[in-house]
Amino acid sequence: RVQALWIIDLQNDTVTVYADPADGAWRTMTTHGREATLVVPGFPDVSVQVADILPPASLRPPREG
Repeated sequence: RVQALWIIDLQNDTVTVYADPADGAWRTMTTHGREATLVVPGFPDVSVQVADILPPASLRPPREG
């Protein structure tokens, strides 16, 4: 069963984490910037720096609008 879903937003340099699934919905949603460290659900000793999974700002796609 999936315990968390990470969505990487390249345009805004963020990772949004949906967690705590119940009754077909996510109970929590948090958004993290480049400076954050995320812990991998189910693996409390494994952490990931958001900056390590986002491309450098110079390679970021242009914002729409």
